[in-house]
Amino acid sequence: MAPGPVSMALFHPRLPTTILVVLLVAAGAAGHTATGDCRRLVRYSRVFCFGNSLTDTGNAAIFPLTAGGSFTRPPYGETHFGHPSGRASDGRLVIDFLGTELKLPQPTPYLAGSTAAEFLNGTNFAVGSATALDPEFLASKGIASLVPISLSNQTTWFQDVVQLLNSSGGYVEWLPDLPCIHTCIHRGIVTLERAGRDEITASSVFFIGEIGFNDYQYALVNHSVDVAASLLPHIVDAIHSALTTMVAAGARAVVVTGMLPIGCEPLLLAAFPDNPPGGYDPESGCITRLNELAQRHNRALRRMLGELRRAHPGRSVLYADAYRPIVNAVASPARYGFGDKPLAACCGSGGDPYNVDVTVFCGTPGSTACADPSKFVSWDGIHFTEAANRLVARAMLRGLLNRVGGPAIAVDAASCGSPSARVATHGSAKELATRSDSVRTEKTQMAPLPLLLVLFALLDNAASGANNVVDDGDRRSQTRFARVFSFGDSLTDTGNALHILGDRATISRPPYGETFFGHPSGRASDGRIMIDFIAEALGVPQPTRYLDGKTAEDFRRGVNFAVGGGTALDPAFFQARGLKLFVPVSLKNQTSWFQNVLHSLGSVQDQRIIMAASLFVVGEIGANDYLIGLTGNRTLSELETFLPQILSAINSAVTDVIVAGARTVLVPGMIPMGCEPQLLAQYNGSIDAGGYDPETGCITWLNDLAVLHNRELRRMLRDLRRAHPAASIVYADLYRAITELVVSPDRYGFISERPPVACCGDGMAASCGAAGMTVCGDPSEYVSWDGVHFTEAANRRIACAVLERARVVTDARRRRIGCD
Repeated sequence: MAPGPVSMALFHPRLPTTILVVLLVAAGAAGHTATGDCRRLVRYSRVFCFGNSLTDTGNAAIFPLTAGGSFTRPPYGETHFGHPSGRASDGRLVIDFLGTELKLPQPTPYLAGSTAAEFLNGTNFAVGSATALDPEFLASKGIASLVPISLSNQTTWFQDVVQLLNSSGGYVEWLPDLPCIHTCIHRGIVTLERAGRDEITASSVFFIGEIGFNDYQYALVNHSVDVAASLLPHIVDAIHSALTTMVAAGARAVVVTGMLPIGCEPLLLAAFPDNPPGGYDPESGCITRLNELAQRHNRALRRMLGELRRAHPGRSVLYADAYRPIVNAVASPARYGFGDKPLAACCGSGGDPYNVDVTVFCGTPGSTACADPSKFVSWDGIHFTEAANRLVARAMLRGLLNRVGGPAIAVDAASCGSPSARVATHGSAKELATRSDSVRTEKTQMAPLPLLLVLFALLDNAASGANNVVDDGDRRSQTRFARVFSFGDSLTDTGNALHILGDRATISRPPYGETFFGHPSGRASDGRIMIDFIAEALGVPQPTRYLDGKTAEDFRRGVNFAVGGGTALDPAFFQARGLKLFVPVSLKNQTSWFQNVLHSLGSVQDQRIIMAASLFVVGEIGANDYLIGLTGNRTLSELETFLPQILSAINSAVTDVIVAGARTVLVPGMIPMGCEPQLLAQYNGSIDAGGYDPETGCITWLNDLAVLHNRELRRMLRDLRRAHPAASIVYADLYRAITELVVSPDRYGFISERPPVACCGDGMAASCGAAGMTVCGDPSEYVSWDGVHFTEAANRRIACAVLERARVVTDARRRRIGCD
């Protein structure tokens, strides 16, 4: 749900203790007899949460598009925290109470964490306003989403966190030599054991909060009930895909929340005031057609979960009903302790009957809050009060309990785990619930287990069978792009430099362009460059050169802002140091041009739709900054001082395009400058033999500078990913791709020259395109075209390597450009 208030009150004090022993033995009805040695307790150590603002405990307060929203201001959080807590409620949420019952620590909001230590106690990936479906899919249906975060983004974050925890050696207490979970039940006693590769996920509870409401809400606002209903199968598929990812990662205990009664939301009741008299449920006053959609959603969700259990019999996948407790509270408010306005928001404006005015939302000037939120079901017209959240959580626990009723089964502890283990019936769950026997075994004294812990463990054991895990693949490879926007220097420029330099540029003269175009094309190569091959692999038009474009239609096909000779840093940086520029165009200039194009593409919504369906390529950029310094005889240590400012410029450019709506940004790293024939010629005779790499023949200290640049660039990109989690920011390793061609040229069809030599030019005496230069007979046999840039053949290989490792296209699309 969209950010706004949601919360819960305390559990009824009698609830956990009465139910605990019942659950402990009742779930044994499955009659599973353990094999192996039962010795120690499996402890659930953390919870992983997914969803929207009904589950979000702080991510939306950090995410740039929603940070500072009304839910981050009073009176949000007043009931329990005394201040806004990042939760869309006056207090706590359902997940807060479930965590308390499980005796688990509060999970860290994903955007608030960065280290394994912060995530080890659990992670909350839910984000207010998030959707089940990807924004691109919704946009294709003409539905605008509020934030560019979907359930697939959250599962990707989860995979990143699990990888981080596993790589850091997250510790879980159980024996490492057992292949599965074992259960022994004796006189109401449970012991469990688990071992295997997935310790982190197997010792975690997975809570998937309600997800899909925002998809339906955005469709209702933009279109109609019918359009919203058409999303249902896609939403359920998205939840299935997320669950499959969790199961593949080792999840064993999963709770999936159903859809809430959409037609009881004060915001939607106020938004659709013209329903006919028969369009409202006579008992609750909710919009019938919207609640019917929620019920259809829940039926489809439960069917899907049943199929998932059959496909993964070793997993406990439980449905949690959020629909019934809210409808009950609205229909019979006094019975549940609420006041006489169950369909009105506690906090908001507008007065009766719903107290909702979207122009004066809770937390904004002009809004007011009720005196006692515990008497209201709705907090702000979208989210629930802490009191309502308490009710939902209690109902969920009771519903889960009902799943495991029946006679209790116990296994004789003396032979627990042996082939002859004896199974005995110890009476009904009700009878056993009255017993006061201490919970213990001959081997392990155990404290009473939290309610859901026992439930998950017993249901988990009741299921048997192989773990048929399906990996749903990398989401980036499934992305379809409509265009490319590119920034950089001559490795990416397809003609802008010609507009600036005219015939002064050597690339304006033959033999540039001869291989593919038959004439100079404005590219610094004998033919196509990397960006050409990327566009071809994507199946999108070649982007318009910015300085060629005149109309919005010219730019809708994509734009290339790169300029040969361009720098990451502004001209003033070099002028202040007495250094001479190649061209007076920096990355900041290019992003300014991008802003000009952006404003020509229609409304903000139109712009964001276009950006989301585009691949952005930012770089390579920075090589000219270093080359200008080298031309000015600057030392290596002086060049290293350029690096932080170059990275800052790249950071600003990437941030600018993401803020504009970019979803996928490819950032190429620095090339191995020490392998450039022009620099090898420039430093020939001034470097002793030890200054060259023995494998490549390249200049070591120049390549060391490139390696340093790339290491710091990758670190900066990791920080950007945390700051912009909805965007896919992909590092493209040009250094590795080019070095492979230099180390093993014959493997890729190039002549065996180490270090590489230029096809066109005459060393330092005559550059390619100048009088007196020479050109090789077959450019496809050379890696370097003119001593600085690459041949078409090398550019194709570089593009293939980048696309393979970045995974922004499928293998079939890579084969379009001749990749192996």
